[in-house]
This record gives sequence, C-alpha cells and structure tokens, in this order.
Amino acid sequence: MQSDILFHTDLNNFSFTVYSHTPDFDFIELQQIHGIKCVEPINLEEADGFIFEDLTTPLCIKTADCLPIIIETAQTNAFIHAGWRGLNNGILKQDSIKSLTNKKVFIGPHIRDCCFEVGEEFLDYFDHGIKRKNKKLYLALEEVVRKDLPDAQILSCDICTCCHKEFNSYRRDKTKQRNHNILHPIN
Repeated sequence: MQSDILFHTDLNNFSFTVYSHTPDFDFIELQQIHGIKCVEPINLEEADGFIFEDLTTPLCIKTADCLPIIIETAQTNAFIHAGWRGLNNGILKQDSIKSLTNKKVFIGPHIRDCCFEVGEEFLDYFDHGIKRKNKKLYLALEEVVRKDLPDAQILSCDICTCCHKEFNSYRRDKTKQRNHNILHPIN
C-alpha cells in the first residue's frame, strides 16, 4: 500500500512529515503505551517519547488523534506522543522535559476541540482546555500543552485529524490504522 504524505514542514533542525501509512524507508519507533516515559532512540522499549541530541535515523511516532510534539533546543530534543492520558499523567512535566531550556515546540496534526467531545469526568482531569459548547464538553489538547510548557515558543499546524478525512482518526472511524509522524534529519 502506498503511503501518501499528508503534511510536511521544515523545522529549525529537523524535517517533519506525516504519512498515511507505513513509509518504505528505515526509521526507529517505540511501542507506545499512552504513558509518560521518554527514552533515547537506542533504548527501544515501551515508551511515548524520544529524548535525543543528534538525529541520524528518522524517528516515528504513530497517532490517530493524539498529538505528535517536537521539542527543539540547542542541545537536547524530544519527539513525543501525547494523548489526553499522557498529558493528564504529566508527560510534559517530567524532569527530562522541564529541564530543557529555550524550547521551540511544534505540534503536529491531532484532534482539536472542534471534535474532541469528552465526559464530565474530564473536569477532574484538567483545569485548563475544557470548553462548553451546546451543553457538551470539548477538550483542547493544545491548550493543555501550552499550560504545561509555559516557557516555550509553540507553533501548531492547526489541522484536526477528525475533521480532515485524509488523516487516520480513531474518534471519527474507530480505525486501527495510524498516521506515521516522522522526524527526519535535515540533510
């Protein structure tokens, strides 16, 4: 099956591309578990983020509504898979992330508050990012990221994976297919 490019942008130190299916080149990926653990790309284990200095092989984070988050600094970088569970449990509040200074953050395509309807229990999980519309609650994951990283320069692609049917969306289709978010070294 051919993997279409759904989104692409060049960042400060890397190139970020979202593919509809598994791309046909080598990359490093994690066994994602909706947790808060971040590891170096050499430690391929259950985790939801990479922490690294240099990038020679592309890294992959799979999503189907969660946020792919790239954090760039002068030395150490991070590439994170963050859904509501990871954000609620503090993936961006870990010492390995908090210690990064002069952070430039890019948030890739994810479900946005236009589509991410949640239950009343989310009022217990988040004190920020919950919006009421027509007596329903919606969660703005990006607002949670902005609160968790107050000292960062944050840019977002502003694409909702649920609204844009070319993206794989679990909320929209209950699909098992994932968007392959690839962070490439700039050659």
